[in-house]
Amino acid sequence: MKTYRITIKLLGKEKEVQSNVEAENTQQALNKVFDASPFKDFFEEDYDKVEISILQIATEKEDVTKTFHFYEQGNKFMIERIVFPRFIGEVTIGKQSDIENVEWIDEPTSALEVATLMRKAGDFLNNLFNKKRE
Repeated sequence: MKTYRITIKLLGKEKEVQSNVEAENTQQALNKVFDASPFKDFFEEDYDKVEISILQIATEKEDVTKTFHFYEQGNKFMIERIVFPRFIGEVTIGKQSDIENVEWIDEPTSALEVATLMRKAGDFLNNLFNKKRE
C-alpha cells in the first residue's frame, strides 16, 4: 500500500482541497478521493477547469539515495528532494547550517516535518561525503 497526496483545484474559483490516501496505485487513490463526501461537496459549484496533482508520499523507510539528488549548479552545490514534499536547497556545510536558501516546491505540513526532512537530507549528505573520503 502506498500513500498519495491528491490536490484538486477549481481553476477560476481559487479553491482547492487536499487529501492523503492509502492505495495500491494512482487510479485507486483517485477513485477513493472522488467517492469521499468532502470531495463530492467540493464539486457542487460551477467550474470551468479542474487541475489535479498526485504525489506519492515517501514512507518512513525511504531509501535516501533515491529520495535526494546532489549536484553542482554554477559555483554552488545543491541538494534536491525528489519525492513529496519536494525542495531544493544550497549545501553550505561549515556556515550557519548544512543547507540554506531552501525553496519548497511542495509546502510542508508542519515544523516537525521540516525538521525531519532536514535531518534526512543531512544524513544523505553525511553518507555521500563519507563515501567520497573512503
